[in-house]
Amino acid sequence: MQTALKFIYILSVCFWIGSIFFFSFFAAPSIFKVLPRETAGNVVSDIFPKYYLVAYVCGGAAIITTILL
Repeated sequence: MQTALKFIYILSVCFWIGSIFFFSFFAAPSIFKVLPRETAGNVVSDIFPKYYLVAYVCGGAAIITTILL
């Protein structure tokens, strides 16, 4: 049980931090480089709710597994 909780904790934190770095350093700059500013803003604003959902799920999983450990 402890091993599974540690695995879920590490996976959720890595995925959370990885998504932050990927979006901040790769996705958003590429979107704004390729598309016109207004269109890029619309694309990014459409991505944000999904991006934040991932952050909430990963953060929640990290908190829950920390409590259970």
